Amino acid sequence: MANSTTSNAWSNAWFNASASQNFTEIHTDLTSAITTWFTIFTLIATLITNGLIVAVYATRQHLRTPFNAYIVNIAATEILLALAAMPGKLVLSFTGYWPYSALLCSAFTVSQQIFSSGLRYAHFLVTVNRVWAVTYPLRYRTVHTKRVASRIIAVTWVFIVGLNAPPSVLGRWSKGSNSVDRECHNDYRGYLIELALATEIVGFDIPVVMIVLCYPFVLYKLHQIRWKRPNTVLPHHHHPLPMVSVIGAEMLPLGMRRSSTKICVNIAAVQEDGTCPGQAATTSTIANQQGGSRQISRSHDRVLGYFVVGVIVCWTPNLLFYMLVNIIANYKNPTFHVVQTFMLFTYSWVNPVLCYVAMRQLRRSVNDLLCGRRGR
Repeated sequence: MANSTTSNAWSNAWFNASASQNFTEIHTDLTSAITTWFTIFTLIATLITNGLIVAVYATRQHLRTPFNAYIVNIAATEILLALAAMPGKLVLSFTGYWPYSALLCSAFTVSQQIFSSGLRYAHFLVTVNRVWAVTYPLRYRTVHTKRVASRIIAVTWVFIVGLNAPPSVLGRWSKGSNSVDRECHNDYRGYLIELALATEIVGFDIPVVMIVLCYPFVLYKLHQIRWKRPNTVLPHHHHPLPMVSVIGAEMLPLGMRRSSTKICVNIAAVQEDGTCPGQAATTSTIANQQGGSRQISRSHDRVLGYFVVGVIVCWTPNLLFYMLVNIIANYKNPTFHVVQTFMLFTYSWVNPVLCYVAMRQLRRSVNDLLCGRRGR
């Protein structure tokens, strides 16, 4: 009887262990399948949605404004990140290991590190742009040209490469070019934790935190600008129109009369991509430019608001996960890793959708491109 009881106990234990192992294998296989198909979908959706943003910028002359240069910078970075990083993620999720050489793995990990950090700073540039526009509107209008925007983007990319390339290359170099790396990930955290923390904080955490913290300031300045609208003194042949006031005194450009400058200042406060009316401008022309300028400015501010919401929802899990990786030794949480990966990938194709919804001119241009119509 005792032997029978012992035998049954061992049988039950073996059955439970076997069932647990089978459930774990089924769960792992299901997670791998879902991750693989979601990565494929994200890769295609990212290329299509961001490709539309780049296409309309390249084919529509009226969209080539200084502010839109930052939007295209985000879209182009998303495309580069998708082409450089997502195929490697697809291989890892499908096979469960890295089947190729360590050199190819190094190219995958280094490019992923650089473009991921570049994407954070691309969004940060939009925030800086809005802060500049609402704080110093006249100086922003006169200084911020397409050339200046291009230089700001170029300098930012030099900084990103200089920040992320050395630790990424050193981390892969320690593996050796001929060694086999089945996990294929940056391991610079293992031998130089100070460098890892500095890179993570400066390259990833700071731009995201600044995006969130600066948005309330932008809203506050917009509240000041839009609710304080005194009548502006116009030349004698114009009728007075309500203008948006400018917060803060600034130096006036040389060669401009005070009356026309006030018109320029007030229009520039809400339209950084437009043109300032000259002395011969009519009242209707100024009114039309003012109405259009407010719509453009609000679309720029609206897209920043959408970015902030998207960043908080989709990027916060990624920041928390890698913060735990840096703080806790040998931290591994497969479920959390999958969740943060899903949220991070989702934002790659949600971001251009947010731009499409927020920006009226961009939305019209995309619709024209899809319908085969010429730009308006």
